[in-house]
Parts: sequence; structure tokens; C-alpha cells
Amino acid sequence: MYFLKALLEVFNLDRASKEEIPDDRCVACNAKQITSLGENAYICDICGYEGGSGLAKIHEDRERAQMDALPEAKKRKAAERNLRQARTLLISAEGAFDGAISASVYDLLGVGGDPSGIAGEGGARSTSSSAARWATSSRPACW
Repeated sequence: MYFLKALLEVFNLDRASKEEIPDDRCVACNAKQITSLGENAYICDICGYEGGSGLAKIHEDRERAQMDALPEAKKRKAAERNLRQARTLLISAEGAFDGAISASVYDLLGVGGDPSGIAGEGGARSTSSSAARWATSSRPACW
């Protein structure tokens, strides 16, 4: 039963990830009472959720404007902080990729992986690879 429930969740998530996200209603509570924050972005008047396909661009533009308004000394400090954060992410990614390689060996030997057995062969590698991709795709909070 657990396996079927997990399989149904995976199917639903896969289907939902392929659907276009609407900008005319809240995806959190499905309310149509939303206030526009800009092109294709909104805040829900019912639950307060901020969303929409254009929200990321609005946030990036806001961050860029804030950075442009900073004095040069603060920009330099922010750049140094971002470089330290990037270096830390790269070190984390290296460990995660090493874990993925080790997990591949475990998969070949038939040990490790997903304890529930849902992922099956390659589960350990898949989990470690996902962590490695996440670590390398993250970006510093302030550019």
C-alpha cells in the first residue's frame, strides 16, 4: 500500500510540474482575490502568498537596484561575501559529487540506496547526485 501511495505522489508531482502555473489565481489557496505586484506576479489577499511566473524577475530587479544604490565599499564587501559563499558551495559540491561516485559503487554492489526500496537500483547514486546538483545550482543571496 505504501508503495502505491508513493507512486501516486510521484505521478501527481510529475504531472503538476508539467502544467503551466496560472498567474490569475493563488496557487497556494486557489483564491482569485490577488493584488498585482508587477507583470505576472501577485500577492494573495486571502493567504498572503506571493507568486506568479514573473515574481523571480521582480525580485532579481529589486536586488540589482539595491546593489546599484550601494556605495563602492559596500559593493566590494558584498562581492567578497559572495565569493566566500561560492567557494563554500563548490567545496560542498565536491563532497556531494564524491558521495555520488561512492553511491554508484554501492549501487553496483547492491547495497545502500533508498531504504524504502522505492528508488530501486541506482537509488543511492540518484540521491547523492540530486544533492550535488542542488549544491551547484544555488546562487549567493545577494549579487
